[in-house]
Amino acid sequence: MTKQQQAAYLKELEDKLLTAEDRALWKRGASNQAYHYFGSAKILGQIGKAFAEAMLTMEASEGN
Repeated sequence: MTKQQQAAYLKELEDKLLTAEDRALWKRGASNQAYHYFGSAKILGQIGKAFAEAMLTMEASEGN
């Protein structure tokens, strides 16, 4: 595929898959910062908390 064909294919695919609401969310939250998921550092805190809670659960079950 040429770059133009790739761009056309991706646009067609996005048009099929994304709603207007999806596009608005992407526009508000997208970031090119590699360390931010969907433009928000908040998700990294939530991920860290979930991992910590999972580790505590695993450690507690090993003691049984």
